[in-house]
Amino acid sequence: MNGAVTVLLVGFVLWLALKKARIMFAVFVNLVCGLVLTAAVGLSMVGALNPISVAFAVLFVGLGVDFGIQFSVRYRSERHALAELNTGLLSTARGMAAPLLLAGASIATAFYSFLPTAYVGLSELGLIAGTGIIIAFVTTITLLPALLTVLKPSGEPEPIGYAALAPVDRFLEKQRNWIVGLTLTATVLAAPLLLNLRFDFNPLNLRAQDSEAIATMLDLMNDPDTSPNTVEILKDNLAEALAAAERLRALPEVGRVLTLQSFVPEDQAPKLALIDDAGFFFQNTLNLEVEPAPTHADTRAAIEKLVPELNEAALGLDSPAAVQARRLAGLLGALAQAPPAALDKAHRAFVPPLLTTLSQVRLLLTAEPVSIETLPETLKEQLDLR
Repeated sequence: MNGAVTVLLVGFVLWLALKKARIMFAVFVNLVCGLVLTAAVGLSMVGALNPISVAFAVLFVGLGVDFGIQFSVRYRSERHALAELNTGLLSTARGMAAPLLLAGASIATAFYSFLPTAYVGLSELGLIAGTGIIIAFVTTITLLPALLTVLKPSGEPEPIGYAALAPVDRFLEKQRNWIVGLTLTATVLAAPLLLNLRFDFNPLNLRAQDSEAIATMLDLMNDPDTSPNTVEILKDNLAEALAAAERLRALPEVGRVLTLQSFVPEDQAPKLALIDDAGFFFQNTLNLEVEPAPTHADTRAAIEKLVPELNEAALGLDSPAAVQARRLAGLLGALAQAPPAALDKAHRAFVPPLLTTLSQVRLLLTAEPVSIETLPETLKEQLDLR
């Protein structure tokens, strides 16, 4: 979508400035060739593009097409005055070489000023974009005239420009001192606002924050267990790792420090006693064995017994739990009158997940003492402590 809109806008600007299909085609071909050359040279210099340096393409299109428009508008003016194509191109080259060179040098210098920064993304953007401006200048004074010579656009019988805008030119020329003065005054008054300028180096903020991918990424980053903002430090043994962990925990920038020892629970004896007690009291609840499987009639009978119990428990109460109990009673009452297919669907929705949960709870209640030696081998291999 972005590429299609860009092509349409560039084509519209070219039509406003050039009005001739052959000249527009020459400028467009020159722009595409310059962009391909810039991408190739850029990749050869930096190896791979990053989310910041890839923006060179947008910068090149905007500035490269401007070079082509300036050259071509001057060509149209010279062609109107001199009539012959080659003579017009030579006159255009003599008149535009120095201005384009000055403009290209100043823009390239501005981009190359990014090079000293330690932020690699911005530094590489400056390198590629600055080199791209040089390429745009070279193709504009070589390839573009050659394309115009091959395409042979027709002459210009009328003067170039928009006559309706002539009063604007006269106003700007007459009031030039006021315009320059007001611009400089506004610049000086706005300069103190630069003190509040902050650089956001996070490339995620360049993306739409409400998109599914970025929203998911931000959710993961907010969870310490899944955040990519982590640092791994390797030590020769566990003793050195524990000492380093204690130093890191004292730093305010550190949210959490994990070592292999972190996976060994503290105060295991009282905790295991509580788990044993829970396992004893809940063993009948967790070890459900229903043989044979209940029929539809059994299920309806159980539901019909439960519905009045729920209503009785919530009688005269307005608490959230009572409201939900009455709602559940209503739903179960309707389910008791439903056809067998509905009962089967409800069984599939509730019973298998419940059995899975009970199985997980039974497993949790069989906990045993944990030590570094009993930790899973995969975890110790990951931390290189086999």
